[in-house]
Amino acid sequence: MKATFKLKLLLLLAAGMLYSCSNDSGQADTGSGEQTQEVSLKEIPVSLKKLNIGSQIILFSYTNVSEAQQLVDAAVADLIVDSKEDLGERTDATQMLTNVKISGGKAYVNEFLFYDENKQELVEGFYYDAATDSYKPHSAPSLQFMSAAINGARCPSGYEQLASCSNFNNPENCIGGALQSYLSTSLSSVGDCLDIHISVGLSKTRVCGKEC
Repeated sequence: MKATFKLKLLLLLAAGMLYSCSNDSGQADTGSGEQTQEVSLKEIPVSLKKLNIGSQIILFSYTNVSEAQQLVDAAVADLIVDSKEDLGERTDATQMLTNVKISGGKAYVNEFLFYDENKQELVEGFYYDAATDSYKPHSAPSLQFMSAAINGARCPSGYEQLASCSNFNNPENCIGGALQSYLSTSLSSVGDCLDIHISVGLSKTRVCGKEC
């Protein structure tokens, strides 16, 4: 799961950069008065659809509640490790926020966002669109609207805090125990639905949950 999530995240971010570049002019001035034809996305010999990066990122599947409780620890631990690595590779964000939906026999990434605490704003984000089975980038106005709600809030509106752990003392174990406890009381059947919000910062990791 970890390698798949990391690969899809990197490819999604790369696809966003390519899409941004495709909106620029088809020609560029070299500075000497000459015009050079830029390469079209259609000419790039890589098919993003064939790479299947847009499909749903499933962390784990389960056939009963007990199985979900057993699998959630390792899945979220990998997610936290990946998030810390992603933050270490960026200079424009201090938090990675991931929303995981657990319902109908699977747990999948529903949304992930990059937040800058210093500027108090979201710098980038993607959400899962079930109609197209793909992750779409949030627009700039959407990011600005959500930034106001994030500022100063421990958990998103409607969520309860499940755990807050230091990143310097194995937060994966701390978070995992809280999640198992939450699933044991809030997930009574495969058809039940839970939303888990995971906020990984430079020094602290927080997990929140709610029924959906």
